[in-house]
Amino acid sequence: MFEKSVLSIPGQRSGISLRYFYMLISSDDFVKPDIMILRFLQTATECESITPDLACRIVQSACKFLRHSFPNMTPRLLDNII
Repeated sequence: MFEKSVLSIPGQRSGISLRYFYMLISSDDFVKPDIMILRFLQTATECESITPDLACRIVQSACKFLRHSFPNMTPRLLDNII
């Protein structure tokens, strides 16, 4: 109900601000796919068509991979490092 209400606010449909809100209240599972994350991933992958949802999935997948070497790695931490 909360998420649906926030996403119905004009300008909030993408969910980027909602993800960032969760990050600010200490959730480690979210990524804020802002312009910095998108540009980083576009440069790293040489793909111009990375959407915010795809960016989140890429960072979350990379985080799972990195946990083998860095057990404390979270999507929020990786977002911050990027």
